[in-house]
Amino acid sequence: MVTFDWEIAYIDLDESRLVLRLTQTSWWLIPMIIFDACQMQGWAKGDTIASDPGPLSSVRDMQRKMGLPMSEEDYTLTNKRTRGSALIRKDDYECEDALVWLKGLQANGLV
Repeated sequence: MVTFDWEIAYIDLDESRLVLRLTQTSWWLIPMIIFDACQMQGWAKGDTIASDPGPLSSVRDMQRKMGLPMSEEDYTLTNKRTRGSALIRKDDYECEDALVWLKGLQANGLV
């Protein structure tokens, strides 16, 4: 069952970045790097999103079984309004200063 637990709080297709907000709270934000902006044409702020990590790869399954911190892989985001899907590489944000970018958006009142 697909659950649409997120909404787009901010999106910038030119910079290939977006911020998702958990719909149950107003404060839980997560910045994400867009893998392919063409997959998100027509997506807009306020759209409701489902996030699916898919099945664990063999590497992630082994990490889980060994009790190691699990690496993250691609997630599929699905837009409820457009029914379009897009890949997000969730672990990219750590090496692209997405958290710094998010703090800047917050400081400027954009999210």
